[in-house]
Amino acid sequence: MRIKHFNNNWLPICLKQFFAKSVEHIEVIVMNKKTIYRLPIILLLIFILVGLSIAGCANGNVKPEVEKTKFEAPEDEFSEENLGGNTLENSFSLEQSIYRIDQVREALESFKKLTEKSKAKISKEVLDQVGNTGWEIQTLGFYNWPNTIEGTLKLQNYEIKKLEFELAIGKYENDKLSKEDVEKVQEQYENAKDELKNFLDSYAIAD
Repeated sequence: MRIKHFNNNWLPICLKQFFAKSVEHIEVIVMNKKTIYRLPIILLLIFILVGLSIAGCANGNVKPEVEKTKFEAPEDEFSEENLGGNTLENSFSLEQSIYRIDQVREALESFKKLTEKSKAKISKEVLDQVGNTGWEIQTLGFYNWPNTIEGTLKLQNYEIKKLEFELAIGKYENDKLSKEDVEKVQEQYENAKDELKNFLDSYAIAD
C-alpha cells in the first residue's frame, strides 16, 4: 500500500521537510501489517506536531518589538526683564493684541486725514517720496491690513483652544483631570469659536 502523493507547495519550508519524513514513516507502518493498528495514534501525534510546528513558524515570522522613543514635555522659560513688570501672557494676550490693532487702525486713519490736508501744501512728488500716501493704499490697504492681522490672531486662538480642549478630554478619559476642569476648558474653546465665527461673519475685503 502506498499513500498518494500530496502537494505540499503551500507549506512553509520548515514544514515541508517534516511532512516528507512523516509520510515515509506512515508508508512503512502501513506496509508492516503487524503494526498497522498503531496508525491512528501516529497520525494523531503527527497532527499535534504539525500544529506545534506551524505555531513555531508563525512565531519565527513575528517582528521583534521596537522600543519606542520617549519624549519629555518641554519646559521653556523666557526672560520677562524687558516687559516692564508684565508677564508674557498679559503683554501678548489676544485681548492686548486686539486692543493694539484698534490703535493701529486709529493711527492709519489719522495718517489718511493728514495726507488729505497736506495735498494743498505738499506736492505730489514729495508725498510719493514719503510713501503710503496713495488712494489705493490708504483706502484699501489701511482697511485690509489690520483685519488680516486680527483674523490671524483669532484663528490661532481658536486652534489653540481646540487643541487644549482635545487634550483635556484625553486627560479626563485617563482620570488625570476632573469633569469641572474639562468644562472650563470647553467653555474657553466655545468662546474662541464664537469669536472667530462673529469675526468671519462681518469680515469683508476692500478692493
